[in-house]
Amino acid sequence: MKTTDVLRRIEEFLSSVSPKKKLVIFDLDSTLYDVSWRTKQILNDCANSSILKSEFPESAKKLKGLSVLSTDWGIKEALIRSDIQENLKFFDEVRKFWMEHFFANRYLKYDRPYDGAVSFVQHFYSSGIPIAYLTGRDRKRMYEGSLYSLAQCGFPVPPDPQVQLIMKEDREVSDAIYKRDRLRPIVDQYEEVLFFENEPRIIELVQRDCPSVNIVFVKSVHSGVREDPEHLLRIDSRFPSLSHL
Repeated sequence: MKTTDVLRRIEEFLSSVSPKKKLVIFDLDSTLYDVSWRTKQILNDCANSSILKSEFPESAKKLKGLSVLSTDWGIKEALIRSDIQENLKFFDEVRKFWMEHFFANRYLKYDRPYDGAVSFVQHFYSSGIPIAYLTGRDRKRMYEGSLYSLAQCGFPVPPDPQVQLIMKEDREVSDAIYKRDRLRPIVDQYEEVLFFENEPRIIELVQRDCPSVNIVFVKSVHSGVREDPEHLLRIDSRFPSLSHL
């Protein structure tokens, strides 16, 4: 569907019931944030690790400053483009380093909001509508970094009573099941819920089990486990202006 369809639906949402009876929910990674900058910095620091510098010095040089695109999911595509020819140990070390640091507080400050994302969220917030960030990040490893990044970028943040940051307590639970289960009680508390999400497998489960949730697909980058949802409101990762609504 066209961006105009999304804007029309948002306009209806803004003008419907009392703001306190509505909730807008945003995923974070690859919905509000371009996380490729996080991955780029992690790989750059990985190139300086003692194991890579001592055992794979030439490949470590190629890893440093490696191009990571906003359309990359994880590190596979970036490594393929690098044309690094190494044994399995090299790639295992890189993946291990990336996994350890991608899901941790330290590197979240490198994420960058997609164009227009901050003002988009702020528009709902300024309208008096409660905001929730529903993310697959887990609280133990990523809470402080998430709060810092949100505030640094200008997003509304807790402890403002109008804002929630909802995170996993158990990192082993799949994102799709976790978000579905967190949404179930939420939909009973509000008359209208608008949910922005980039991952089709999550959208599929929420559509099936929480049919009253109004979903907007953010077409940025995703795992590829499911195809892009058809016949669903969508925007790309350049968020439209809501100033005229």
